Amino acid sequence: MLPYLATSNQNKVIMMYMEGVTNGEKLVAELKKVTRRKPVVVLKW
Repeated sequence: MLPYLATSNQNKVIMMYMEGVTNGEKLVAELKKVTRRKPVVVLKW
């Protein structure tokens, strides 16, 4: 989902609501790629 939102012209910012993370290293790697293009706001409960 993140790669799609990063390349979409229909949004300028990505916001995520998360209740848990099962693979934090993979998430951080994807976020590093995506944040080069667009800001990402993550809300973690």
